[in-house]
Amino acid sequence: MNRQLVLIVFTALMAISTGLMPYSQSLLHYYLSVFGYGLGSGVWFSAYNVWIIEMWPGHRSAPVLQLSQFMYGLGTIFGPMLDQPYTLDQLIDTENIVRRDKLRIPFLIIGCSEFIGPILLAIMYLIRPYVINNTYDDDNSRQLSHKNSSSSSSSSSTTTTPPPQAPVDTTNGSTKKSIVQYKSTRLGHSLLVGLLSNLIGLVFVSDNIYLKFSATYFQYIPMQLTASQSATLVTQMAVWYTMGRAITVAISIRLKPHVILSYHWLILLLGLAILSVGHDYYHWLWLGALVVSYGFSALLPAVFAYAGQYVELTNRLATVVIFNCGLYNSFLPYLLGLYVELYPGIYLLIILVNTVCGCMIFLTISLMTTTTTTTSTTTTTTNDGSNG
Repeated sequence: MNRQLVLIVFTALMAISTGLMPYSQSLLHYYLSVFGYGLGSGVWFSAYNVWIIEMWPGHRSAPVLQLSQFMYGLGTIFGPMLDQPYTLDQLIDTENIVRRDKLRIPFLIIGCSEFIGPILLAIMYLIRPYVINNTYDDDNSRQLSHKNSSSSSSSSSTTTTPPPQAPVDTTNGSTKKSIVQYKSTRLGHSLLVGLLSNLIGLVFVSDNIYLKFSATYFQYIPMQLTASQSATLVTQMAVWYTMGRAITVAISIRLKPHVILSYHWLILLLGLAILSVGHDYYHWLWLGALVVSYGFSALLPAVFAYAGQYVELTNRLATVVIFNCGLYNSFLPYLLGLYVELYPGIYLLIILVNTVCGCMIFLTISLMTTTTTTTSTTTTTTNDGSNG
């Protein structure tokens, strides 16, 4: 099935589900809306990362991924600003407070904004549908064959403008060589795919938890910030989060993904340490929250660019990766939601454990790839010497 048509359907489903959430009359209705939103966002998250890496292969994908996530960061700024006039300054468990009527307007605005995506995709498809040039997998090959057969069956006397195609990569031979090199050993390649999949999953769920549960965490720590104060702090966090991605767009042109990941892990650990020891004081809470926001800002796009250096992120593999992200995202937020009101410290604990595990996986992958590259270089040098 054509990728653009699939994205049009599922991004429209995501927009409709968002607008219907505050109109839920029962818990089942709400779960159905959340399911529709999660299904649409999962399909989009999977497809657009593959799409970008496909059009800008190798190291060239890093700045584009950072730029796309920068646009997402802009949305995280305007979202809390939109919600703030409709929030109440009481805790969530306060009696006799009805939030549904006040939440309908912002949810409808956000749902209508999300509809811009499928409309633009439909316009792009009608004007110049995208055709894959590099057929990485069987699904893409069938899509390309279908397009070719459709064009060949049309009238030969009619002159048509060829649709835009993914550029043929001629400048990233080292990346392709690395992919072939790691695929040469099935066990090593499978292990690498598993490690990268779990690394992306841990970064994804940590990023998701940090932004979405931070307002709840701020309201239940001993300081007990009001909902309005929490929304203000979340907006400031989103600003730093977005600024970090804007800065990394320029940095990723010069630095490789593994370097960006390395110093952002360190910044993230520093921010978590500040939050852990200073959550009873507002200024330390503010400083730690901003440092963690900057630490998270570039991790997700950088880890996708990093993975693209060693494995082919095809539609199928990206689906496996997103499914793994869904497994993390279905368990850890549920656990956090059960206990965050009684034990707000579990919020930082989960993020810290995920961060440490992610660092360990990243170091393991770095060791594996460095060892494999060294071995390959040594073998090549030996063969050249023998031939000489």
